[in-house]
Amino acid sequence: SAVASEEDYQSFITKSVFSQRTAQEIADDANISAGLKWQSFTIQPFRYEITRVISHYLAPGSPRELNLSHRDRASVLHALQQTTHPSAFALVSTLVEGTLRGQSHPNFIRWSICNGNKPRVIFVRTVGIVHTLGALLLALLLTLSSASRWFRLTAGPVMFVGLATLVAAWKGLCVILQHAHGRNLKPWEQGYEGSLYSDGTGSTAFSVDDEATLAGTDAISQQFEKEKDKSRRGTAVSTSASTSTAPSTARRPTRSFDPFGSSNTAWRDERWVRRYSAKPLVRKVFDQSVWVQEESVRLVQDRIVRQSNVWAAIVTVVFLVVFVALPKGNFY
Repeated sequence: SAVASEEDYQSFITKSVFSQRTAQEIADDANISAGLKWQSFTIQPFRYEITRVISHYLAPGSPRELNLSHRDRASVLHALQQTTHPSAFALVSTLVEGTLRGQSHPNFIRWSICNGNKPRVIFVRTVGIVHTLGALLLALLLTLSSASRWFRLTAGPVMFVGLATLVAAWKGLCVILQHAHGRNLKPWEQGYEGSLYSDGTGSTAFSVDDEATLAGTDAISQQFEKEKDKSRRGTAVSTSASTSTAPSTARRPTRSFDPFGSSNTAWRDERWVRRYSAKPLVRKVFDQSVWVQEESVRLVQDRIVRQSNVWAAIVTVVFLVVFVALPKGNFY
């Protein structure tokens, strides 16, 4: 007999947990917490769907609870108690759109620009700080000595490298990766069992990374589909060969796009989270990297690096002018 897929298992669990009775109880509790004292009209069209929306997005402690104030939640629940017309969600739509445009989208853009993971960025920032402090120390030692003041210019390149690296890293950019237009693979893109592109054996199922999948071009989409079909055919052959001995452990990439799916924090229980946490720090710093395929992201990264170079050059010039103008210390 065919082995049930993980998506079928998750769908069964979701339907079992969010049954009509459970959803109705959660919706009733939300109405009570909002101060509503009577039941909604059950004969209205789409009342069951509205109940599921309340239990999944509006009820306190729901799997995908929206960030609404008590007053806004009470207003929406009061409107939904009267009608199931989409206009009842007008307030929620306005608040969610404002959050997406003013907070989520800018945060996503800043996250997309970063080409290094957190350990890599911290490492690069440390390198920038060390270079900057080293240049300052070198300039001080040369100033206090009896050497010619022109020797203090040797601290300039060190200061420039340190400041340029530090300013770029402050935006989440590793200048070494950026010069090659590369980026670190995200933990869920790597070949861990249970990660986004894992085939269950610890290797990556497809050769297409997450950015290539989301790039939106026809060529990349076609490549993704070809690689996915190839992986599925290989998985099917492996499953048929091992059915008589043990069930297949192959895992298909899952994406929680189900409107009534699991919580947005369910990824914390994935296997790749534990595997990545146990990964040595050195390997996290020098992690796998791929080429940045989105041209607009590369342009923004190039502009940030150029701006960091300009600021580093300005500060370095001021730094050198000040130290070269100082008289000799003649302490040694």
